[in-house]
Amino acid sequence: MVWDPAKYMKLLPAKVTVQIEGRDVRIQSWMYQVISPTGGKVPILFLDTDLPENAEQDRCITDCLYGGDSAYRIKQESCSAWAACACSRPLNSISKNFI
Repeated sequence: MVWDPAKYMKLLPAKVTVQIEGRDVRIQSWMYQVISPTGGKVPILFLDTDLPENAEQDRCITDCLYGGDSAYRIKQESCSAWAACACSRPLNSISKNFI
């Protein structure tokens, strides 16, 4: 059984491209909304490199947070750093819907 993030999260429209080991790696984001016991809403972003346009070796970068060896972790950190910068503007407008 394959896990389908679309059942639990909203796919955000923007994609980011980063260079890893000389290859373009596309990253998309999914947003999950956490509702606190007091009714507050917090958007949580999940990064996803499992995209058809990515090389097979890059599709698993976001499979397991902090998994694998140091090279795998560097790839994850590259994805998260660049995606965070690129997603900050769209997220700002999204987060206004949760306040």
